[in-house]
This record gives sequence, structure tokens and C-alpha cells, in this order.
Amino acid sequence: MPSEKTTIIETASGFARLLESQHSIVDMKFADFDWAEALSQLKFSQCHFSAVVFRDIDISDCEFLDCEFTNCTFDSSRFTDTRISKTSFYNTQQETGCSFKFASFPGTQFISCELSLCNFSRSNLYRLEMEQCQATGLDASHSTDAISIGSSVTLNSVKLTDCNFAYADFTGAFLSEADLSENRFSHAVLNRANLDHAQLNDCELHGIEAREISLVGADLRGAQISGLDVREIDMTGVRINDFQQRVLLEAIGIEVD
Repeated sequence: MPSEKTTIIETASGFARLLESQHSIVDMKFADFDWAEALSQLKFSQCHFSAVVFRDIDISDCEFLDCEFTNCTFDSSRFTDTRISKTSFYNTQQETGCSFKFASFPGTQFISCELSLCNFSRSNLYRLEMEQCQATGLDASHSTDAISIGSSVTLNSVKLTDCNFAYADFTGAFLSEADLSENRFSHAVLNRANLDHAQLNDCELHGIEAREISLVGADLRGAQISGLDVREIDMTGVRINDFQQRVLLEAIGIEVD
């Protein structure tokens, strides 16, 4: 929380003057205005942003450390090569997250952040990294980790590891070849998600919804897979450990001695 000496910025013009004078911004509060200009090569530490709208802007080569964002909007914005660590995007009192709908994140990292109930719906996750984040109830429906190069080449890359995605919504997400290892997906919704050739090692998949999920060539070794019904899933090329066979067979009524 901001201290008694925290400077409070409540207008876009005040924010602009601040950015003209310094590139390292510490212990400031920004509240209730829309910001429409690009942010580049800035470092924010222990800052609090409340109801600030950063819609459809470029945020590049920035760093956010130990900051708080409450009821903020980043819809259609482009985060490039930005590091965000130990930062919260969740309002505990109102139980609301920030919005990143249609945003993109090439080369950006979220490390040890609070992202519960944030909305990443239809965002492009290409080259995004999330590590050790709390993301309960996050909405990543219809997100993708792919970009097209020309008319015939598609690249896939996203790394979401060691995060808590319990009760998250990945409906219709395209995360082919994604590194999703060591995540908790307990009770997550993965209906119609494409996880072909994804790494799901050591994930918790208990109680998930996974109708029409695609897992061709996925690596499930070490994962808790009690939430998967192999009768409804194409398991071609899926890699599992020996001990996981029992769980899959018992799910379709076969008793293993």
C-alpha cells in the first residue's frame, strides 16, 4: 500500500510531466484517468495504479516491481520485453482482476505475480512467460500462443510454469507446443482447447472439464490425470508413465490388477 508520503497522480497530464522528468518511479499512486501514450524503458517500483486505463498502447522494455494494479484495463495493449515481478493485478476487497483482453506479450515475463480473476480472453500469448503466479479463476478463453509469418509459416511459443490456474477458463484456447509444466489446473475448464504437443509434465488435472480437448503428442508424464476421459480424447502420441496407465484405464471401467 502507498505510504503517507506517496505522491498521487490523478490526471494524464500529470503522468506525462512525471515521465518527462524521470525514468525510475518509486512509491507513487496513479488513479482514475485514461493513458493513451506509449511507455518505454521505465521502471516502476512499489507503485499503486487504481482504475487507470492503458487501452491499446505499447509498453516496451519496462519493469514493474512490487506494484499494485486494481481495476485497471490493458485491453488490446502490446507488452514487449517487459518484466513484471511480485506485482498484484487483483483487488482482494472487490474480488476483481484487471483486464488484458486482446493484448499481446512478446518477450514479457510475469514472475510471482497475483493474476487471479484477470481476463486474458482472446489475447495473444506468443513468447509470454508466467512463472510461480497465482492465477485462480483467470480467463484465458480463446487465447493463442501462435503468430503467423507470411501466408504459410506459424510460430508457437508460450511458457506458463509452476502457476496456480485452479478454476481458470481455457475454453477454446490454442496452446499447441506450449510449456505448461508443473501447473495446478484443478477444476479448470479446458473445453475445446488445443494442447497438441504441449508439455504438461507434473501438472494437476484433477476435476477439469475437457470436452473436445486435443492432446495429440502431448507430454503428460508425472501429471495427475484423473480428470481425463480417454473415451472422448484423441491420445495419439501422448506420453505417460507406467503408473498413469491404471488411472486412464479405470476411468473407462477397466480394472487393473
